[in-house]
Amino acid sequence: MLQNRLGHEAWGSYAALSSFAIALTVLTDFGVNQYTIKSLASDLTRFKSWFPGLMGFKIVLMLIYPPVLYLLGYLMGYDSDALLYLMIIAFSLAALQLVQFLRSSFQAFQHFKLDGVASVLDKVLLSIFCVTFLWSGSRELGTFLGLTAASTGLSLLVFLVIIYKLYGAQGIDFNFQFIRRILKLSFPFALITVVYAVHDKIDKVMLEKISGPYENGLYSAASRWVDALMMYTWIVMGLYYARFAKFVKVPEELSRLLANGQLLGSLPMIPGFLVLYFKGYWLTSLLLPDSTASELETIHTYLIWLALATLINSSLVIYSTLLTATGHERPVTRMVVFSIVIKATLNFIFIPSYGGLAASIASLVSFAFLSFSYLFLTHKYSGIPTAMKDLLKLFGLLGVSFGGGWIVEFAGWEMLALPASLLVFVIVGELMGFLRISRIKELLQ
Repeated sequence: MLQNRLGHEAWGSYAALSSFAIALTVLTDFGVNQYTIKSLASDLTRFKSWFPGLMGFKIVLMLIYPPVLYLLGYLMGYDSDALLYLMIIAFSLAALQLVQFLRSSFQAFQHFKLDGVASVLDKVLLSIFCVTFLWSGSRELGTFLGLTAASTGLSLLVFLVIIYKLYGAQGIDFNFQFIRRILKLSFPFALITVVYAVHDKIDKVMLEKISGPYENGLYSAASRWVDALMMYTWIVMGLYYARFAKFVKVPEELSRLLANGQLLGSLPMIPGFLVLYFKGYWLTSLLLPDSTASELETIHTYLIWLALATLINSSLVIYSTLLTATGHERPVTRMVVFSIVIKATLNFIFIPSYGGLAASIASLVSFAFLSFSYLFLTHKYSGIPTAMKDLLKLFGLLGVSFGGGWIVEFAGWEMLALPASLLVFVIVGELMGFLRISRIKELLQ
């Protein structure tokens, strides 16, 4: 609805600016969040001695990030309005990174229920502020960005109160010797953070620069759906990252967690993909009623390719989580860099002719390469056996579920295609043992 209110062109500009800012969020973190989770999970006594210094460092980064981003945006040729919007986005992201740092203590101390609630708090607040924006009747991008920043600031305040209630008053220290030591230790996490961010966001920046904000708006309308799906996956991966770090010296437990994490991360994504494939046009038309039939069809086409890329990624990203949690960040980083090169090259060659379709297919190709490389790296470096049998069964479940819906659609019963595919998913999933009550309870433990 926000994109419908602002228009595809304005939303395309916003998507490019926010993607540019997100790709550089490493400047607000430098890998501290992941390193904190890993270190605190293995030694909980460090929290009170580390927190003041880390908090001081994060505040410094929060203050430095917006002006640095402004300078980089200026060098990229953004005009004055875009630079102002970029500064607001930068403040929101910096505050959000500080929130993520506070959440890292919940994950490290295994407060998973609290972390689950915390993970959606900023989104609930953002939804409230977005409804306020829609109710106001405004069509100004600046007003929307201001409300976004306000919701993030409020989330930060709530988290500070929670930290105080849980652990008592925590001081703030600016110990540069401590910061230098932490930066040295967290550098591998900083590197992997920036390459992942660039990998995920480079397509929108390139598409806006090459084909313009309107085309990027259509592409962003499609990617918003898959981004929403991936929120589930990232929540699951955050929980498993802390668990992997805790049991880093217990191979049997790591193997069990890997198998369960693969199923928990990918099973719900299969019906998600089926919904987007068979009903994506209808869902998009609900949110973008002012769009033409041609625009909706274009968005749905992009959505199918991106949803498939997301499904592959969500099925195998648990292996990346295992590798980074057990000290193998460097090989993962190298593979992500290779995937960036693949994606950027394909975009540079094909976007001028095919626009968002080229970006969508490039995302599929790069995610497929990256995801399957995780299997090779896990086998080579971790010594933990990959859950290949379950993975093949998952792809088989996807194939028969999709095939059942496609046959019904091809036969002319388009309205029954999605129910048919979901019915096949439930029946075959139960026969495979994935959807049995005992297995689901085990996954949720």
